[in-house]
Amino acid sequence: MTSLNKAIGRVLDPRLLAWGAILIPLFVFVAPKISYWPLVFAGIVGLIRHAALRGLPPRSMYPLIGWTLALLVWIAISLAYAPDMKAGLTLLLKLGAYGACGLALVSVTLEHGAAMRRGAGYVHLVGGLAVAGALCVDYVSGGAVSTLLFGGSAQMGAANRNTTAIVYLALFAWLICVWLRGHGYTWVAAAPPMLAIVFAWLFGQFAAVLALLVGAVVFGLAMLRPRSTGSAVALLCAAFVIVAPVGGKLLAPGPWLRSAPVLIQFSAYHRMKIWAFAADRIVERPLLGWGIDASRRIPGGNTIVEIDRYMADPNQRYRTRAVIMPLHPHNAALQVWLELGVVGALLLAALCGGIPLACTRAPWSRTSIAAGLAMFSTAYVLAMLSFSLWQSRWHALLWLVGASAVVLLGDGPERKARDA
Repeated sequence: MTSLNKAIGRVLDPRLLAWGAILIPLFVFVAPKISYWPLVFAGIVGLIRHAALRGLPPRSMYPLIGWTLALLVWIAISLAYAPDMKAGLTLLLKLGAYGACGLALVSVTLEHGAAMRRGAGYVHLVGGLAVAGALCVDYVSGGAVSTLLFGGSAQMGAANRNTTAIVYLALFAWLICVWLRGHGYTWVAAAPPMLAIVFAWLFGQFAAVLALLVGAVVFGLAMLRPRSTGSAVALLCAAFVIVAPVGGKLLAPGPWLRSAPVLIQFSAYHRMKIWAFAADRIVERPLLGWGIDASRRIPGGNTIVEIDRYMADPNQRYRTRAVIMPLHPHNAALQVWLELGVVGALLLAALCGGIPLACTRAPWSRTSIAAGLAMFSTAYVLAMLSFSLWQSRWHALLWLVGASAVVLLGDGPERKARDA
């Protein structure tokens, strides 16, 4: 190794990368639309480090690398029949860049996780508290902080503007929980997930509330039977991806919803209309799909539908107009079926089944396995209810939380002894 390579290795020390993770909570609140930049920064550092030290990724990463390449190849093939080849090619290049950065970051954390653990834990603890504090101020002030940062109406936009920050809390809460327990703060270890639920509820992010509650159930079951729970989560999540089009039709809104309680909100009604429409389009092209990024341009997607919106007064009912496909299906399984067909669905099912099994086989303590499964379950529910499969900030958060999990869920001797 040359002296230059050694110098680069010292400058790009993984411990510095761990402290640099403070950019994640900073971006998710202050600049959520470009919150993928922490992944780009970290990925570039990881790629430069690998190039300088001529290192190869660990063998344990080969399945993830193979899966990423397979997905990108199939997306490239779908460009041939995509409705907008230029937009699809741009998306492919973007996903390829995120994938390279994410894989480089995960590779660094697999090799140097122990050295990064202390710094990364403090960073996400402080960052999580900072995001929670900012959300508190924004809520109490009626959205004044987010309005100052992003403009718009304080009354109407605070919930949407803070979505990325709340998702950050929802995903990283499980990692902070384990880190606190591993450092002897057992009495407050349950606080991060509970606070995330509170903030999600206050800001009307009910998908995040449901995701965290599912995560909590999975965490409790995994503490009792980690391997059985991991296998069950893998089977159920993979199976749902395969049968999602059937579910989309079965959940189509019917007359029963028009007389449902006031708690059934506009978003739930609208999503079921979206899912039913997506299922109909999937049936038309089940093998290959409509092509990458086709959700935005699917035939009939701009059809205006009248949707019942139940307000605070149960005696009043309002009609509101919305398009049947607002950019994406708000369900990752349906989106991959719609755009990439059965091949894309099988790839997503393999990923959703493989991650929980990898958690149960990792050399982690019972608590870390439970937290890993809870974090995956939280992300899975969010993916099936909220984001576009290709959204930049969503991709970035998934890669970043995955790399952080490798660091913070790894077990030092003191944690294994405490967990025994």
